[in-house]
Amino acid sequence: MEPVTTALTTWVARQLAQQTAGLVKARLRRDSDAPEVRKALLLAVKGGLDVAVDEAFPGDLEQQAAVTAALLERDDDALPLIDGTGLAQLVGSVRVWIAETESPVGEHGLPERIDASHPLAAPLCAAILAQVRWDATRGTRALAALWSDFKLACLETPPGPGHLRDYWHPDTTGAGFVGRGPELDGLDAALRGGDGAGRIQVVAGFGGIGKTELAVAYARRHSSAYPDGCVFYNFQSYTDGRVPETSDQALVKILPTIRDDLTSAGVEQLSADGRVSAWQQSTAGRTLLMVWDNVKHVEQIERLLLRQEGCATIVTTRDHLDLGESAAIPLDALDRGTARALFTGIAGTGHDAATVDRLIEADLFVPVLIKAHAHLVRSGRRGLAEIAGGPGRAGGSGKRRTQQALFDRLDGSYRYLDDDLRYAFRFLGAHPGGFVLADTAAAVLGCDPDEAEAFMEDLIDAGMARRHHLTAPGMTAYSAHDVLRAYAAHRAHLEDEMAPLRSELLAHYLRRLRDRGAGDQEWLEAEIDNVADTARAGRSREHADLALHAGHVLFGFGRYTDAAAVYRHAAERYAESGEERQRGHALVGRGEVARLQGEWDRSLEYCKEAVGVFERTGDRDGLIKAAVGLGHVARLKGEHEEAARHFARAAEQAGEAGDQAVQARALVGLGHVHRLQRRWDDAVGAFERAAALDDALQRANALRGIGDVLRAQDEPARADEHYGQALGTYTALGDRNGEANAYLGRGAVSLIQRDWDEADRRYRSAGEIFIELGNRFGLGTALRGRGTAAAGARDPEAARRLLHEALAIYAALQSPAVNGLRVQIQQLETDFAVDADPADADARPSDGE
Repeated sequence: MEPVTTALTTWVARQLAQQTAGLVKARLRRDSDAPEVRKALLLAVKGGLDVAVDEAFPGDLEQQAAVTAALLERDDDALPLIDGTGLAQLVGSVRVWIAETESPVGEHGLPERIDASHPLAAPLCAAILAQVRWDATRGTRALAALWSDFKLACLETPPGPGHLRDYWHPDTTGAGFVGRGPELDGLDAALRGGDGAGRIQVVAGFGGIGKTELAVAYARRHSSAYPDGCVFYNFQSYTDGRVPETSDQALVKILPTIRDDLTSAGVEQLSADGRVSAWQQSTAGRTLLMVWDNVKHVEQIERLLLRQEGCATIVTTRDHLDLGESAAIPLDALDRGTARALFTGIAGTGHDAATVDRLIEADLFVPVLIKAHAHLVRSGRRGLAEIAGGPGRAGGSGKRRTQQALFDRLDGSYRYLDDDLRYAFRFLGAHPGGFVLADTAAAVLGCDPDEAEAFMEDLIDAGMARRHHLTAPGMTAYSAHDVLRAYAAHRAHLEDEMAPLRSELLAHYLRRLRDRGAGDQEWLEAEIDNVADTARAGRSREHADLALHAGHVLFGFGRYTDAAAVYRHAAERYAESGEERQRGHALVGRGEVARLQGEWDRSLEYCKEAVGVFERTGDRDGLIKAAVGLGHVARLKGEHEEAARHFARAAEQAGEAGDQAVQARALVGLGHVHRLQRRWDDAVGAFERAAALDDALQRANALRGIGDVLRAQDEPARADEHYGQALGTYTALGDRNGEANAYLGRGAVSLIQRDWDEADRRYRSAGEIFIELGNRFGLGTALRGRGTAAAGARDPEAARRLLHEALAIYAALQSPAVNGLRVQIQQLETDFAVDADPADADARPSDGE
């Protein structure tokens, strides 16, 4: 049995072995499928059904017909996969499908009895997946993207047994938590009671009442009940000016942390549906605790919810969320004893008890207010009696009334601040990012960094801010509870300063990005998310400019999903303001992201649209960049004449414009097209012209290109010399992708020299880098090289496994390299057939290129 078939069989068996996993109707849904995808899925499901009933009931035509008819009583739109269910949820969906034909459907829309071990389940799942795989790799290829995501997330990188790493980043340690005994007991009963299925509990209440603290305290007390790990993610839905985060944004951060075998770059390469499949596969059969914090809409978390046995989920919100579970636990104000304990735990003991009571009463027994005033008392900046006698009013129902009551109480602390501290506090509320660097505060407040730090430290003493944990050395960052930031934003609005403060912040970030030097790398890594949040907080031309710059930085960091989001924001804002030329550059950025994520047709669409924009606006620089993008996509799709035309035009125009970097890049692209066309002299000429220009990276690329030509002309020693020179330059420049490609070239040289071990080592080095970068096409090429080396070393089993893995990647990307690899695999089977001619044993395999 070939490796992928074995992996499929194993995966289905593993899912079926989880008796209680996936027995409820899957809630995971893809976005709307294109008509060709829906048609292909329908054929796969019905074709799989025909195969499965024949296997499950061999020779019994009457039983086969009856089962088929019963299963197809469902409307086509309600069949598994066609209804939008993900491939990773196929087993649970098929179980429900079968059970509906044998058991009445209950009040919850599920069959009253679901046989997790039904004899039809395994063959039906396996047959459907085989049909999907066939279409993706040999048929219409309409399902290539779905299959690729499923294969990468579920078959190629299955999580090992044992404990997943925690993703646990709350803004509180929970160490000072007091009281809330009944709420903790109620939360524990809700999460661990019932029928053993995974439980989901909403904790609701207004901002500052202690929802996050309660969830973190529960985790501290009960984490041992969840041996496979804990996940905490803040969706930041209630920060003024910030776009609430999505499940996709959460998974981009969570997946590389919890799994050893998924890199950040690898997760970026998956589609949004692929990331959800990877999440489902990662968590299947595990006992986990999840806290989804600050959720405003069900859609933010619906694709993340787990209902399998042993799993528990806490969702905190200020809104009404209907998750189809038990009623939310409403969190109310603290009781008097707990409020006193919270105050004295921060401010210390020895204070007059009656005055403490007056303070907590004035603070409405709300934790965020009590904490703020306890810190102020501890600092000695204000007396307890003075704070206790400040303004306050009774709380009441309704969000606005509650918020106004909190704000009224905070007015006293705010009025105590001097003018400079008030201004610093208002800036803290105006900043749309997750935290404020002291350096950034200094730039906006018009002071030096030491003074900005002093302002922020004074705000901490006043209970109005807190230190933000930041790992970057030499950088100090500050934030505040959402309620305090909302109050700060409220004060900024009252002073008509929200727009001026954000405008100054916007201008600061634009200056830093435009004028940044080599020493700004650590600043960029620390601030880029804040830059992106600031860019997306407005709709002006300047916000679009900042988004475009942020997209370039995120793209350079390999954060393609985030880059795509800000490029899209830039393109939309430029369209609104009529800035067509700049919109074209944002489209080129979207095209580059799509190309590196393997979405070549979408990349082509963006680049062509950009060309139209640049032609209308007469933007020569834009046309050059778009032409280079079109050339790369055409080359990847095997359209060599088209690629050569784009690269040649880009090189000519860049030369006329004096842009040597882009000219060299275009010439290297042209050289590779000529190499693929076996026009050796033209290829070397293009590479030599590129190497002569003043660009170190493109010189290395050109050297590697010349190495490719020399290798093709059977001059391996000279080729290896050029690859070695290119590798040294790539290493010095820190270009990991270049290093990997140089290793590919050196691996191919080792194949020619019949040094199978060295070839495997070099290809393995390339593959490890490509996995790190998430470059699927590069990984496929490295696997193909290793498979070729294994064949040369007379290890047919390893060769088959590696070559079939490469074939699956090529097919998912719809690469023209598929055809050559299939021929190579056929030749492998001929060479290692039982009756093969021994004289053929030393026949040299192809170099895998």
